[in-house]
Amino acid sequence: MSQSESTRELIEKELGPQLKLFCYEYLVDFNYRRAAVAVERSADAGIKLLRNPTVTRYIKILTDELAGESLISRDMVQYELLNNFLPKARGDEAINGVDRDGKQWSGKVTNMGAHAKAIELMAKHSGFTLPEIVKGG
Repeated sequence: MSQSESTRELIEKELGPQLKLFCYEYLVDFNYRRAAVAVERSADAGIKLLRNPTVTRYIKILTDELAGESLISRDMVQYELLNNFLPKARGDEAINGVDRDGKQWSGKVTNMGAHAKAIELMAKHSGFTLPEIVKGG
């Protein structure tokens, strides 16, 4: 048994099944509120769980394991978003189609919702956080 495996096993015993499940749920989309509800806790309890050093350590262990096993890297996600998705969302690429009468058409369509989502995903995958907007100041 390696040192990292024994550390993981000790942490798993300390956490118990509910907190282990919280950690796995959190790794799905990094939404602590949803993860807390998934393990039958209040949504507000999620942030308190993330402040638990044992939970944080276990999430780090799982993240490192997943990064080592992943076939898709952050760079690949960034590349796909920048070169394939974002230009279409911004309307940089022409879209071709056929209308009901069989006539071909071509044009550019801007999807600002998709554009904003692409920016949000790139920020999340790069570890960059968007600035918080403060109202009324």
